[in-house]
Amino acid sequence: MPYRLEKKITPLSKKIYEYVKSEIEKEKVPPTHAEIAKYCGHKTVSAVQESLERLEDLNLITRVPGRARSIKIL
Repeated sequence: MPYRLEKKITPLSKKIYEYVKSEIEKEKVPPTHAEIAKYCGHKTVSAVQESLERLEDLNLITRVPGRARSIKIL
């Protein structure tokens, strides 16, 4: 992750980014929102959704709306 983004990203967003990146490298497919929430210790995906939107705004990931497992690391 570029240093300039380290100050703009929340700890949760960073944790999610690193998890998604590692899952894509390991499993060759991104995790679902529910899997990300479980990894982060959340019962709902709302916090995950917010963090994924933040990562998109920072151009670290991209997603296809309405499509499962569409997270891509940029």
